[in-house]
Amino acid sequence: MTRVVVACSSTFARAMLRQILEDSGAIRVVGEVTEAADLAGMTGRLQPELVLVEASMVGAEASVTALAHAAQAPVIVVSAYQELNAAAAVRLLQCGAADVVTGDARRTALGITSLGSELVAKIAFWARRGPLRPARTSDEPPPSSVAPSRRTESVDLIVIGVSTGGPRALVELLRSLGRLVCPVVIAQHMPAAFTGSLAKHLARETGHSVVEGSADLALEPGLIVVAPGERDSAVVRRGGGLSLRVTEPSAALVHPSVDALFVSAVTHARRPAAVVLTGMGTDGSLGAGQFAQRKLSVVVQAPQSCAVDGMPNAVIAAGHATDVLELAQIARRLMRWAGRFDAAMA
Repeated sequence: MTRVVVACSSTFARAMLRQILEDSGAIRVVGEVTEAADLAGMTGRLQPELVLVEASMVGAEASVTALAHAAQAPVIVVSAYQELNAAAAVRLLQCGAADVVTGDARRTALGITSLGSELVAKIAFWARRGPLRPARTSDEPPPSSVAPSRRTESVDLIVIGVSTGGPRALVELLRSLGRLVCPVVIAQHMPAAFTGSLAKHLARETGHSVVEGSADLALEPGLIVVAPGERDSAVVRRGGGLSLRVTEPSAALVHPSVDALFVSAVTHARRPAAVVLTGMGTDGSLGAGQFAQRKLSVVVQAPQSCAVDGMPNAVIAAGHATDVLELAQIARRLMRWAGRFDAAMA
């Protein structure tokens, strides 16, 4: 039986959550809080396997940050399908929440009746998986099986694949980047209602020009594009430049598909570079293989610094990684290839 603590300010929503969870037969709600300030104390006393937090709860960011730092239990954010709550949920993901479940707010206060099966499934997964590993840096050298970087010349496109732990990793990476002479396209596994908020969050936190992708968007130098959620995005060449194509989701398990983005970059960009950051699963490994066939660079976040190391490890295990680096090192490498100034950074 998975023991869960629920943090939600609405009496009605808490009652619905409790009913959905306990009706599953595998989950027991062992505690409820109506104020975020009480969450860390209750979690410490009750030691649940998982914590649910309402996205719009006042003070939730500080409480989720504290839970993530203590690595007591993974946090799942419950959010209505609304822009305001989506923005709050993105902030909580950056604070260390493991996952988010969205409901249709047109039906109830949190859309809870529309998210039951997904919520129960995610609770089961994260209860087995445990808390996200706090990000940390390491002085350990890359694995000896990883070849040195294959190129030092400039690139005309950077594509980034990321999943769990992405909002935190992306802020850290982009804050370390100066202005670039090429566009950047990011495939972050995320619901459609959240990628617009993620783009705004990244722009606000990093000072870069960051937008959510749209069909036929011109990929201008220095522009950072977050691929829209729940669909796939591809890079295409039109005239003398690159633009974005947004398609219905493919047969891939997760969207936007990192593999689909990477394959399109290899096909249409002249000198692309790929980056694989924190995330569960193997999305990006097949696309990285296309980069490897063309002897193009694939930069991978060092697994020990990832919240979840599945995606980077999959690329490393397949032999496609050319660089295994911490986030700050990745930023320096990208600046060497695509910075607005000629900097001899490694």
